[in-house]
Amino acid sequence: MSEPATPLDYFHAHPEVTAGFDADDWDFAEIMRWRDLEAEPAAPPRLTEEWFARVDLDARARVDANLARSYAENTRHMAERAALLEQSESEYEAHHVAQFGCSQWAPADVQRAASQRVAAKWASTVADIVGTWSPLNLDSVLDGTHVQPEPELLTRTDGKSLLYPALVHSIHGESESGKSWVSQYAVAHCLRLDQDVLVIDNESDAASYAQRLILLRVTREQIRAHLSYVRPESSPNTSAVELAAFERMLDQSYRLAVIDGVTDSMSLFGLSIKDNDEVARWMRSLPRRIADQTGAAVVLIDHVVKSSDNQGRFAIGAQAKMAGLSGAAYVVEVVEALGVGRKGELALRVGKDRPGAVRGFAGEWRKSDRTQAVARFVLDSSVDPVVAALMPPVETPSHETQVASRMQGLRTKIVACVAVSDRISKNGIDRNVPGRKVEILEQVDWLVEQAYLGETKTARGGEYRVLRPYGIDPFEVVS
Repeated sequence: MSEPATPLDYFHAHPEVTAGFDADDWDFAEIMRWRDLEAEPAAPPRLTEEWFARVDLDARARVDANLARSYAENTRHMAERAALLEQSESEYEAHHVAQFGCSQWAPADVQRAASQRVAAKWASTVADIVGTWSPLNLDSVLDGTHVQPEPELLTRTDGKSLLYPALVHSIHGESESGKSWVSQYAVAHCLRLDQDVLVIDNESDAASYAQRLILLRVTREQIRAHLSYVRPESSPNTSAVELAAFERMLDQSYRLAVIDGVTDSMSLFGLSIKDNDEVARWMRSLPRRIADQTGAAVVLIDHVVKSSDNQGRFAIGAQAKMAGLSGAAYVVEVVEALGVGRKGELALRVGKDRPGAVRGFAGEWRKSDRTQAVARFVLDSSVDPVVAALMPPVETPSHETQVASRMQGLRTKIVACVAVSDRISKNGIDRNVPGRKVEILEQVDWLVEQAYLGETKTARGGEYRVLRPYGIDPFEVVS
């Protein structure tokens, strides 16, 4: 039997090979390729993560790297074809010729040769696909030319910044805590500087988001020119059209990218926030891919658990959320609630800083959740225009600092009491110095050990005198 004249003829002439395929939306070159490999597909290929993985593994196992790239390039071609279905056949034919250098109706061997030429074009990408387990070149680290990442975005009024370019961050807090306002403040700053920003919004809507940016003094022209606002309703692998749109999004570069609503985003991918493996898969598939391919500082806006006793420094869900961050994580705490016609204030605390540059200028360590105060976000909508600012924190002393300060004050009073009493006993000190007896006696012993007080043993226990001043001059205290 002679070879069918066209791929469509082949499609109908060989149902044993093409069973399960849709003649309207599948690339016939792919059918030919399965035939030529003498491997009848067990099921029709579909645009799913499992299918991509299978094709990749099959290609690597049975053919060389060029054909592996042919598979990947063919997938890319499918997505582009789907986006062109509404165009005329002549326009699609022109696209095919431009893409592969041959007609879509060319014989199978001609199409194979064309695919191999395309594969050669992507040879460097093939090296990336198969080479992630290859040893890395450490020369820049060893010779001292490697530059550690420094935060450059979400900048405080004193010039200190909180977000690192090309790394993944998290800003999380309770519902309606104002965490989205913090990210929108960073977005507005970039747009006012005419820098491109990507926003993947799973919680709000375009009108509300744009209105907030206008309140933050971003012009409509800057929004039109530099904001890519995406409101996805399905994962990129749902259809070829969605995949094509996703790839076009990643073909651009951005200064900042915000993914608002991590839970909803993961649900679009069919993944659970409580499963560490699925969280890690989502982190690789979306936020880290955006950071790697576009160079953006990526910010994930996430929730914390409802119970304040269990919140800590983690976002809600699996621990892999925190582990997968390559930048920093910030917890948002409400100081004064944000609202229309009022002045609100939020406290930002850093809970993770993988590069380490932010913790260096953050405040004191809070032992309860291992976070440090790093910024205050103030939004005053009681005035027109609205005023927003990210400022250094007003540090509240930790419990340990407060206790140390109180003990220092207590020692000052003890030394002052001994100075005016001339050889006073411990009981006498306790009667004349206000405070808890156990703390007073402990501090008397500390002052003796540090040679601020001298002790003379007596039948009744001991008498104390001043050997040297403690802090300020004790005689000045009582004068």
